[in-house]
Amino acid sequence: MNARYTSYCQVADLADSQDFLTQIRHHLYQNPELSFKEIATSELVASLTPHWFPVAQYFPASLQVESQRL
Repeated sequence: MNARYTSYCQVADLADSQDFLTQIRHHLYQNPELSFKEIATSELVASLTPHWFPVAQYFPASLQVESQRL
């Protein structure tokens, strides 16, 4: 495989997370939001980001996005 297209995650790597990912998908489909007004979806992703990408906690505060209720 060309190094340019290196994959960091294979489908088989997600097998242990299948139930968890299915729960997230069901939650998102049961709680739809209008385009560009995805407040709850943004909050869900933000709450899960440190779990999935621990390095995200080291981003400068200027690059971190906070959700704001309109």
